[in-house]
Amino acid sequence: MGNIDLPGGTWELDMAENFLYVSDLTGGVYTIDVLNNIEPFIAGRLNTSGTSYDLTLMGNYGYIADGFEGLVIMELSDMESSEEYEADNKNSKNLPPKAAMDIYGDTAGDYYILGTPLIFSAVNSFDPEGQEIYYTWNVEEGENRDESIIDMVYQEPGYYEIILQVSDGELTDTVSKKILIADINKPVSSIYPHNFTIEIEYVLDNQGQDFLQDIECLMRVPLSYEPYQNIKNMVTNIPAADELYDNHHNKLLQFVIDKDLEPSGQLSVLVTFDLVVNEFDYSDINQDTKYDKDDSDLYYYTRDDLYIDSDNPLIKEVTNELIGNETSPLTIAGIIYDYITRILYYDYERVEDKEYEFMSASEILKTGSGVCVDYSILYTAMLRAAGIPARLAAGIPVYAMLHETDKEIDIGHAWVEIKIPGHGWVPIDITTEEDFWTSNYFLDIVTERGPGYIYEHTTMDWGSYYYDGFNYNRDGEGIPQVKQSFFFRANGINLSEITKD
Repeated sequence: MGNIDLPGGTWELDMAENFLYVSDLTGGVYTIDVLNNIEPFIAGRLNTSGTSYDLTLMGNYGYIADGFEGLVIMELSDMESSEEYEADNKNSKNLPPKAAMDIYGDTAGDYYILGTPLIFSAVNSFDPEGQEIYYTWNVEEGENRDESIIDMVYQEPGYYEIILQVSDGELTDTVSKKILIADINKPVSSIYPHNFTIEIEYVLDNQGQDFLQDIECLMRVPLSYEPYQNIKNMVTNIPAADELYDNHHNKLLQFVIDKDLEPSGQLSVLVTFDLVVNEFDYSDINQDTKYDKDDSDLYYYTRDDLYIDSDNPLIKEVTNELIGNETSPLTIAGIIYDYITRILYYDYERVEDKEYEFMSASEILKTGSGVCVDYSILYTAMLRAAGIPARLAAGIPVYAMLHETDKEIDIGHAWVEIKIPGHGWVPIDITTEEDFWTSNYFLDIVTERGPGYIYEHTTMDWGSYYYDGFNYNRDGEGIPQVKQSFFFRANGINLSEITKD
């Protein structure tokens, strides 16, 4: 009798009164008004942080299986109604789109931190008839951008008005928000900048007899993040088809290859960045500062996560014994840091196996050894158990790369970021086992925050999470013989330039 297009398709549905609730696999739930079966329309949309799969309704609540992000409970409302559309458009069959804006970024109090990336998202915007909608962002005076999600780094403090307009090609809707960008007392000092170039290359080798078709590549790339890294310029060897953002608001470039890869053929996607990365000393800051109880990061980054089993009895017991009656976040972070570097030893055999299985924090604690990701998982879990917001970070280990003759490495690195009250997020590379809160000369370039690299190694399929690397189809039925490789390279910097050396 009727149909409606939904971005992301339809995965699961349930019904309450005249509304149909549909999960769409892109991390959202649509509310569809089906009072008129011939002309159904979208009445609302809820964006979830994961990948919405199954859902069920009971009473005034909906329950969403949100992939690796867990269970989402949404409250149903009678506000979604066709009346507002009909009243404004009695003489038009075309209903206007609805603009919705979400902003993500590092915060301190009620402001966003200067020099750190902000993500502006319009994914909750929708068109009632499911028509394609077009986006226009005004994020700075005279600048307009036209994607559903964009990133921005503000270099001057102050109030900024963010304006989003969505259009279905005929009708428009506009929403605006004012945000405060403020500078904070920097958690680091004695910064020594290094200007150089980083190459990220992904290589696809077709070692079989089949043609590879419909080739797509996703590559994680760094954003500017003051005072640690500043991206000056980016050049790609083939044009990027799109810029994407994963569930934790990390940026990826999407490349679509317009030709097949023949047997014994090789394909390379190369991105070059001009950037500034800083060596730094940690500042002498007030250790008695307390967290704002209304800080949302206390909720998001002090709870259990995949492999970060901070609620595990062993993790909590050991953490509580270590910190005793100590209340200073910085002192607690140092106590846990010293403990982990004392009881863990680096597993060089494990690092040679690039396909190793991840361990939970409690397993790592029992094992007594690990590689960078193990150190980081355990540190993150114990910090969270102590009530300190902590998150994983991953990316390019420049200092390690400079020890290689060709300044090239084919493995990434993991470390931890902790939030210090009044100072924002601070990187701590615990695998180095240097003294806590002294100096950092490792030039780690973050490309990913959050547990995404754990998710993508654990998830069921390529579409469940944004993978790094290539995806493709084949024209044959045999066993695929395909190899994927990635490389990081540094140019314009030498080991002798590191002040520590």
